[in-house]
Amino acid sequence: MKNRTLPLGIAIIAAGIFIALGKLGFFQALGAWFWPLLPLAAGGLLLWAVWTRRLPSAAYVPAAFLVGASIAFLLCAWFGWHWMKALWPLLPLSLAAGAYLFAEAERIPPLRSLSLGVGAASLLALLVTLLVFVNGFVVALVLIVAGVAVIARRPNFR
Repeated sequence: MKNRTLPLGIAIIAAGIFIALGKLGFFQALGAWFWPLLPLAAGGLLLWAVWTRRLPSAAYVPAAFLVGASIAFLLCAWFGWHWMKALWPLLPLSLAAGAYLFAEAERIPPLRSLSLGVGAASLLALLVTLLVFVNGFVVALVLIVAGVAVIARRPNFR
């Protein structure tokens, strides 16, 4: 009978810890922070299925969109949803990436050119929105880099 009391005691302690963490909101916070990992994993599995030729190359488009959108949603879940004002260009960029992969796999030059254009426009929009959204940080970063450059380029008199 003594052999069964140790595992039973550990199971009771684990259940108590599990219930206490649930009452403290630990699992709710975990779900709120990490739910974008589910579509990210789905996109990764789709990409893997296309690379191993289990799915047709048309699956590149939803796979890339799932990955790109999940990255944007993950960053917003971690740092606040107000960041979506700056990260929204990741959505058309991920669609353009999927279309580019599809165009390369199927050898469709017009779609490749279109996806490159949409991707370039999305990258430009991402750069502009990040500069507008975090301009205070950009100014601080420029000043820090300029200060380091001034210190690094000073003459070495001895």
